[in-house]
Amino acid sequence: MKYLEYEIEELIPIVIRLAEKYTSKESTSITYEAAAHLMEAVQYCIREYVQEEQETDKEGEADRQMPEVSKKKVPAELAYERGYQIVLEKVDCVRRMYHVILPNFKSYDNENYKDTFEKGIPAFLRYYNPRFAPQDPVITMDYPVLWSMEQLQGVDAVEKYVEAIRLEQRFLGKLPDEYVRRTLEEYQYDYERQFFNICNIVLRGILRRMMGENVPEPEHLERAIEGYLRILVKEQYKDSKDLLRYLREDVKDFCVELKQR
Repeated sequence: MKYLEYEIEELIPIVIRLAEKYTSKESTSITYEAAAHLMEAVQYCIREYVQEEQETDKEGEADRQMPEVSKKKVPAELAYERGYQIVLEKVDCVRRMYHVILPNFKSYDNENYKDTFEKGIPAFLRYYNPRFAPQDPVITMDYPVLWSMEQLQGVDAVEKYVEAIRLEQRFLGKLPDEYVRRTLEEYQYDYERQFFNICNIVLRGILRRMMGENVPEPEHLERAIEGYLRILVKEQYKDSKDLLRYLREDVKDFCVELKQR
């Protein structure tokens, strides 16, 4: 289903009302930069609403028995407010996910991992402004996860980021702490101060041991590594599809590393 885009004239009244809240009605004007930022905030929330509607439609396509009835275009103000509520729900999701992970979180002495999760995520929850700057994630998320975060903004970026850390913690938590630390130290003696992903280093070590001396030919390498990864997840992680999808993000880079040796 196609969702019609809103004309700029439909968004300006929302921005004006948002500007009044922004200045607490103490000023009749704001800077061009502030107005542009508020326009981005409005567009971000509307996009949240449209994306959720599109996802809902896709989920219902398989069960749809009657011919599709085209939906009326929701007024921009309503789309914005619904999108704003979605943003709030995602912030709450981040908060709940964070507090589930925190009690058992292990950084394995990597300072960047520890600081990003234990200081960065609370900073997001404290300073994120869903009304006036929902597109701004507030924090830099210095610890690199396997997922690309380049196309994401605001709470969408942070929600996916925390989900990545949740999956990493599940993967690493199954292994003895000493094994993880030893693997990281063998990779780089001062791993505690490095800004790299520790999950893929440990994963690659496990996959190398599974392959042993039987490293496949380059043309079969990616398929073989994916096979070993599937076995690992199936046998040790209850065949978790979410974890498999996440760890697969490193397969291509791992292949490149092996081919260069």
